[in-house]
Amino acid sequence: MTVEKKELQKTEQQAVEGDARRVERQPVYLPATDIYERKDEFVVVADMPGVAEKDVDLHLDNDTLTITGRTDTAAPEGFDTIHREFVSGRYERTFTLSEDVNRDGIKANMKHGVLRIVLPKSEKTRPRKIAVQTE
Repeated sequence: MTVEKKELQKTEQQAVEGDARRVERQPVYLPATDIYERKDEFVVVADMPGVAEKDVDLHLDNDTLTITGRTDTAAPEGFDTIHREFVSGRYERTFTLSEDVNRDGIKANMKHGVLRIVLPKSEKTRPRKIAVQTE
């Protein structure tokens, strides 16, 4: 094998390794999040621009709710990128839920890059009216 061919193979291998390192170094974004409380529920609103509904995952493990999402900043079909400031990456955020949340009733929806999670309150923490007895 000639020296030139060995150098070419070495350069190709370095390029492949460089690509693998770039993939590993994709940024992790922390979605800006607001939390609201209503009488019967908590509502979490998380901004995740560039994330499609199919690329969002919610995972509940005991008291830990984890939100993850992936962005793909590829140019739309028929276009070439000439300048990019936002790169593909992933969103990640973790919350610890209190006993006040009914874990079985959690619902979520994603629309226009905004994730909305409804966390219903458990029955024991919901406000209720107590009747006063007369004697």
